[in-house]
Amino acid sequence: MKLQKMRYIQIGLCLFLMTSCFSKSKSPDFNDFPKTKTDTIEDYYFGKLIYDEFRHLENLKDTTVTNWFKAQDDFTEKYFEEVTYQKKIAEQLRSQNINDAKVITNIKYSDNGFAFYLKQDLNNKVRKLFYRETSNSDDIELFDPSSFQKVFKREYTINYIQPSWNGVYVLISLSYDGITGSNLIVIDVANKKVMPDVITNAEPDSYLGISWLPDSSGFLYLYIPVLDSENENYMLNSSTVLHKLGDNPNSRRIIFSSSNSLSLTEEDLPIAKILSKNDKYIIGYKASVENYWETYFAKIEELEKETINWKPFYGLEEKIYADYGYFINDMFVFASGKNADNRTISSFEMKEPFQQKVLVPEKKDEVITSLYVANNNFYYTTSKFGVEAFLYEYKNGQDLKMDLPNSSGEISLNSPSNEHSALYVGLDGWTQDYVRYVYEKNSFIENPISRHEKKLRFEDVKVREVLVNSHDGVEVPLSIMYKRGLKFDGSNPAFIYSYGAYGESITPFFSPTFLNWVDNGGVFVVPHIRGGGEKGDSWHEQGLKSKKFNSWKDIIACTEYLIEKKYTSKET
Repeated sequence: MKLQKMRYIQIGLCLFLMTSCFSKSKSPDFNDFPKTKTDTIEDYYFGKLIYDEFRHLENLKDTTVTNWFKAQDDFTEKYFEEVTYQKKIAEQLRSQNINDAKVITNIKYSDNGFAFYLKQDLNNKVRKLFYRETSNSDDIELFDPSSFQKVFKREYTINYIQPSWNGVYVLISLSYDGITGSNLIVIDVANKKVMPDVITNAEPDSYLGISWLPDSSGFLYLYIPVLDSENENYMLNSSTVLHKLGDNPNSRRIIFSSSNSLSLTEEDLPIAKILSKNDKYIIGYKASVENYWETYFAKIEELEKETINWKPFYGLEEKIYADYGYFINDMFVFASGKNADNRTISSFEMKEPFQQKVLVPEKKDEVITSLYVANNNFYYTTSKFGVEAFLYEYKNGQDLKMDLPNSSGEISLNSPSNEHSALYVGLDGWTQDYVRYVYEKNSFIENPISRHEKKLRFEDVKVREVLVNSHDGVEVPLSIMYKRGLKFDGSNPAFIYSYGAYGESITPFFSPTFLNWVDNGGVFVVPHIRGGGEKGDSWHEQGLKSKKFNSWKDIIACTEYLIEKKYTSKET
């Protein structure tokens, strides 16, 4: 549910910046750009009159608007055709991406040790579903989306998968032709057959996925009646539905919605989840784009009753970090920002009134970013200024920082269930490609299900992490990447990539496209501005609403730093 990080900009944009900065080609004359009419609209916002001359461009049913878009596209294509440096950069990117001979993504595990994932060959645009019975066994093709409902002549793509706890089934979410919403289908793994259940009006890839029932006989999903963004009822009256395998998908049994007489309204997103297969409780979220949500709970056996007795669990004031909470027997463990800017790991005993008990105190300069459970132990990650990540284990009341196979800018965790013996760890960085590990029996082993057959290397890229004083003296983290031997004479073009909203952080990520920019003599820069979460909850609040000006003033300060230190100049 939480806002996805803005990780990648289309290669076309990067090519435009690279070619326009590195080539000798003449920049287009602004007078040559396709023109559009102006039609002034007047609006009052907070007592101030605002003029908007281009409101008509929002009407995509107006042929004059769509024709203008096409003219812009044609103008851009013509410019690119005349840029000689474009071919060189395209060839570089092509040669780097050729290493992705077999790209493996979306790995999910079940408790029987099966690994399910999507795999795509470079020669085939379709991502197919595969699985392995063990990490070292052969790939077994399970489902090809191009074979689904061929009579409709649609181009289906898989956007989400989730195996049942026991690995007998795997749910797949399929979208097609850019249409909002997905079809949910279930594959019988042993027989490699699609079951007759086809569920519509769902988007599990955007809204916390689905939850299998403990016995894998069905699952919970968010049902969205209207997915047409132009309909006045768009996204209204959503509900969590319990679907049993073999039941009629159109006979929806709603278990969590605004009709439960809770504080939910027709505009809210009521998402119910089963967090692990042996849980005694289900949890219901009043979900939003913010980090903290209001929640409810019920005993899991009530799923068999006609009416579920939902009870209030915790409110926004508890500052429990959205989807990072787990039930362990009669205890609920979670990441919390209550009285802790960088968050704590805390718990509730499942006895009312619920009282927070701090298990792991707030850490100085390290923000707790995620929490997972494996082998009935707690594991959590932290981030220092959004650029250096650490992994901790909480076991038998002790808090231990773990020795990673190599340093990391971002750590991702996954485990099939609380009881599963292995924790799956992914390490990522600015110049280090994403690597998957399995942590089991107190040791890290590189996961044989790797992302690349050959890992890309950018040994000549240097990374600097600095703190820049903003307009009010607050220190803003700034990540700078450049090629070794770069001349600091102000002649280097700089690509500034930033985002500061919703408490989300831009943590280090590996991008051959951006590193290609650096390899060609550019400077790639990420200011970790206020509005994000790099320095805790207050960092988000300092770039929120009436304080939003801090976000762009932080970018200005970082840009001025780059010019002062001659990484670049205002001319380049």
